[in-house]
Amino acid sequence: MVVGGSVGSFKMAWILWNQLHSRRLAVGASRGTSIGSRIASFALTVFLMTWFAMGNYWILSIMWPDYTPTLYEPNKWCHRTLYVFSLIHLSIMYIVITSFVLLIAALAGCQLFGCSWLGPTAYK
Repeated sequence: MVVGGSVGSFKMAWILWNQLHSRRLAVGASRGTSIGSRIASFALTVFLMTWFAMGNYWILSIMWPDYTPTLYEPNKWCHRTLYVFSLIHLSIMYIVITSFVLLIAALAGCQLFGCSWLGPTAYK
């Protein structure tokens, strides 16, 4: 969680800095982002997605571990509060991701089929 949070915070700070930097440029001198910046941003995104997938695998593969250290395997245990917290965190993340995907699908469907509460339709 520490590594993912640190890298995620760095990526968010970088995105905010790029937004502030692009707003300060003169109107006539529109300059796009560099190739190196795009590659680094893509690499950070891939790292965060991989880290999330590996964390899912690691947490879910040890379903309900031993909560106390044993005599012969003292390193093969996990504190109960930490494990339950990680399961709840994963559940919340999946709920948020699913809600976001369903919201995007509903808005896209309303835009395509012309829901009246979305305002005037642009694609008819």
